[in-house]
Amino acid sequence: MASRDLPATITDDRLRGPETEVIDRGDHRVIRTPGRPGYHNGNQLSLDAAPAAAALPAWFARCRAALAALPVERLRLSWEVAGDAAVGPAQTVYRVLTAAACRPAAAVPGLRIARLAPDDDAGWAAVVGLHADDGADLGAGYAAFVRGHVAAYRRCATREPAAASTWTAWLDDTLVAACMRHEAADWIRVEEVVTAAPWRRRGIAAALCATAFTDAATRHPAATLLIVAENDDATRLYQRLGFTVVGRQASVEQAPG
Repeated sequence: MASRDLPATITDDRLRGPETEVIDRGDHRVIRTPGRPGYHNGNQLSLDAAPAAAALPAWFARCRAALAALPVERLRLSWEVAGDAAVGPAQTVYRVLTAAACRPAAAVPGLRIARLAPDDDAGWAAVVGLHADDGADLGAGYAAFVRGHVAAYRRCATREPAAASTWTAWLDDTLVAACMRHEAADWIRVEEVVTAAPWRRRGIAAALCATAFTDAATRHPAATLLIVAENDDATRLYQRLGFTVVGRQASVEQAPG
């Protein structure tokens, strides 16, 4: 099965939204987001199959040519494989997990979970701060990316029907975690799950994700739930919520020069 027909790639395309161009080139697609050159996932080649290591220079040459008009910071190739299929010469490999339903998470005393309203300026600013703090070691460029990325989600939240939304978890007046959610009749995906460092390993992310999934499932009971895990800890968290690993999403990057 081609990468474009697998769950994480299908939902990636939906999450990118109308600001992103997708150009089909047969065995791969060019993904371009001209207004956000720092958005790596939105400026890349999406391959239909894992590449051979020897083919990477040619693939990067194609990527360089396809994105030549944009001041991109990285050239990126990505692909998805089902099950235990070989991922190829990847630098980064994430696990793709799905479920028919989300198990309830343990309650966290005092935790308030809510969908962020499009006009909540203070709430959106807090989400920007949470993500920027999480990637502080990546430098000022990451903070600029976060501002654009969260702003794009906020624009999505203003559209009707609002297929993309942002969910937040608070203890008193402190934002301690946030995630983004996409919902449709066939797929519900939660992504961009971030918990503030002092509040990790307390069940907050599990409670947040469970609430976001369960809320959307009431409207789309036949939908498959999907989440992508970046590491072993996240994988175990989602497995406790009833998710099963169904494949992997891989990528490789290099400087554009």
